[in-house]
Amino acid sequence: CKALKSIKIPEGITTIEQSAFHSCLALEYVWLPTSLKSIGSSAFFGCTALNHINIPLGVTTFGTTVFDESGTYQSPLVIYVDNNEYINKLPEIAYGSTKVSKAITNGGTFLMDTEFEANPLADPVKHANIFSGWYTSDDFQEGTEVTGSTAVPNTTYYAKWTESTYSLSASSLEFDPISYGTASEAKAVSIRGDGSICSVLSSNPNVFTAEIVEGQVLVSPADTLDAGTYRETIFITASDNATFFLPVSITISKASASIGISANPSALSGGGTVTLTVNKSGLPQNAAVSVSGYSGILDTGNGTYTVTLPNATADYTFTVQYQGDINHLPAGAECTVSV
Repeated sequence: CKALKSIKIPEGITTIEQSAFHSCLALEYVWLPTSLKSIGSSAFFGCTALNHINIPLGVTTFGTTVFDESGTYQSPLVIYVDNNEYINKLPEIAYGSTKVSKAITNGGTFLMDTEFEANPLADPVKHANIFSGWYTSDDFQEGTEVTGSTAVPNTTYYAKWTESTYSLSASSLEFDPISYGTASEAKAVSIRGDGSICSVLSSNPNVFTAEIVEGQVLVSPADTLDAGTYRETIFITASDNATFFLPVSITISKASASIGISANPSALSGGGTVTLTVNKSGLPQNAAVSVSGYSGILDTGNGTYTVTLPNATADYTFTVQYQGDINHLPAGAECTVSV
């Protein structure tokens, strides 16, 4: 891969396979999801342009030569990790002393819209905290603050945080359960204190949208969600530059379905042909159904079926079944023909 410049691995991915991005010469930054558990051998070997990569705490397995030959002397690879202890879990890196820097976020993380540039250290975010800069000492001694945020090889940087005096009006938003196809009303959250909301970002706009309306953040589930349980995060930036993480969730159950079947005639004398009519108005469009009850049932189209019954005294029960789908429950109905 010679043209790939950046990649954001989506949440849900747990493994980066061996040599997945080996020698991607144009790759500059990689965003890894919190779901990630392992990174295979040589996954980022020889990515000479690679400047930034965040390693989530959940990554517990590394192959060999994962980052060897990555970064350059002029623009080192910066590996961001959560805490100082986690550094010891990183694999050995060939030429690490000349091409690699490490940055301890101290509980901070990076949003998916973070702008990573070629050499400067990126700004992380932390719930209810203000990012106060990078330092080269873990106790943030005077004179160790990084000026210009330019990364230097073989250096460890430490993020400093200042707790915000603001808070959110809600610690989370849990929407009432709804059934598929039912609209859900928006929920609002605001900043407590004299601050205001500057920006808002949804971790997945296809699931939850968020917008600032009259000083509040309005969060709404998307209208097109399939049945299931959804959990995302809304990131809210206040006027003091603190970022607040707001968990949001909703459960959408499968919608009920209904179906009917009728026979004409419903009684025969001496056997004959019966027309079965299926009413699919309570089903999703183009839903497939099956009709059973006797051999030789013929689908004549438009929801009608014909069957020829023998000249023998009996009651015949015909059943129509809809198996359901990802958004609808199964449904069935029956009717009886007497001969």
